[in-house]
Amino acid sequence: MLNTVFKAALRWGVIEQMPATIELLKVAPSTMEFYEPHEFERLVDAAAKVDHQHLVLVVSL
Repeated sequence: MLNTVFKAALRWGVIEQMPATIELLKVAPSTMEFYEPHEFERLVDAAAKVDHQHLVLVVSL
């Protein structure tokens, strides 16, 4: 992200040159885990029993 900000500042004339060389690191793609439908139902039920705010938080994720 910092590299992108510096490049934009350079294009826009905010800075005259890149202040540093930034080496981008290779990272493995991340995986995202999802709840099974029955697990999600249990989570929603449990949140509803706590209070309305917890329920809103769970269903908005």
